[in-house]
Amino acid sequence: MNKFDRHVKQNVRGYLEENISISERELSSIHQKIQNRRRSFNFAYISAFTVLSIILFISILPFIQHKQNLEFSPVPYSTKHAEEKEQPVERNINNTEDEPPLKEVEIEQEEIGEENIETEAEKEAKFLELLVKYNKLRDYKIEYNHSEVLELDKSTGYNVGYKIIGYKTLQEFSSQFSDFATTNAVSKMFHPLFENDEGLYLVATEHYRYLFEVDENYELTKIAENKYQITQTTQSDLGDHVFFNLWFEFTKIDGKWLITDWDSSEEITYEPEPEIEPEIISSILYTLGEYNLMSHSYFETSDDMVTLKNGKKAFKVRDFYTEFDFYNQFHLSVSKDVAENIWKEYILEQDGEIYILPSKYKYYYPIFDIDYGYEIKELEKGKYQVTQSYSNTYYSEIEDAIYNLSFVIENINDFYVITGFTYSIENN
Repeated sequence: MNKFDRHVKQNVRGYLEENISISERELSSIHQKIQNRRRSFNFAYISAFTVLSIILFISILPFIQHKQNLEFSPVPYSTKHAEEKEQPVERNINNTEDEPPLKEVEIEQEEIGEENIETEAEKEAKFLELLVKYNKLRDYKIEYNHSEVLELDKSTGYNVGYKIIGYKTLQEFSSQFSDFATTNAVSKMFHPLFENDEGLYLVATEHYRYLFEVDENYELTKIAENKYQITQTTQSDLGDHVFFNLWFEFTKIDGKWLITDWDSSEEITYEPEPEIEPEIISSILYTLGEYNLMSHSYFETSDDMVTLKNGKKAFKVRDFYTEFDFYNQFHLSVSKDVAENIWKEYILEQDGEIYILPSKYKYYYPIFDIDYGYEIKELEKGKYQVTQSYSNTYYSEIEDAIYNLSFVIENINDFYVITGFTYSIENN
């Protein structure tokens, strides 16, 4: 095919040279025109192509930029800008001690997230759960050996301690309460505990763990993000004037709320009663001595018993003929009402005579024993109350009986008279 083309081109060129005569000037002019037309066409084509390229580039540029700045999220229908991507943690491989492992960092971030989710109400509910467990310590009994006694330094403020059975250290003892309290808190709740090389000792004291009343008012205070305090003041069973103050500290440790500190105190809100004058106390004690002699010095009885109309046997009381006269003989120390209350079960009036049943001598009414402790307080001006409790089996069939006596004594015409008296007997 190429040979044929060359043959045709030679024949055409030969024909043109023989039949068409063109001067050099005309030929040059033709070539010049052809060249100019080619340049014009090329410029127009290049210019049009350039303009179209620019327009196209401007049109697709935003899409290119948007594609570069976006990445797909693992969550469907969610995207985020590249600037918001989590940057990798720069780690110094030459100093690994200063920086925690990546896994620990992730765990810390998860813990922070959990704290932010926990509401104040949820925290308060958790604190109350811990306080319910604290209340159970009230019934906890520590076993200790009475024979292993430790004499303490007087500077501690305590005398002796008894060795606790089953635990050698405070840490070991407090571990049984680790689900709600730290060792520091436990050591104060069971204060005082003393630890040495020989073991753990319970110090002899009157320490008392007050109950937290969940249903009573209390005050919750936020100290820090992971530290709170609860305080409560409740009335004591000892009386309306005695109050208990409780204080608890809660701290979040390793993601767990614990009681980390504890304290308590007792508060008395009344003024001490005024002292009673010694002369008045002396007069009151004299009256109680007269009360003790009611069946000894005030009257005499016959030596032999007689049988009454009701079939009972009794002793005849000399020099008294009516019950009123009998009761009235004590009026300077005991009122008629009190005397009648004491004697009415044992005094009988018959045919103008007074008789006393022998059981009165067998089961003698309780006396006031000045050798035992007693309490005297002023109820109002000129009126006093005397109370006493003591153990006495001599006059009672109850073994190890406890007598509880209460007297009301009033100043009547400069005489201190017993105007009220009650007593009870109970087992020891």
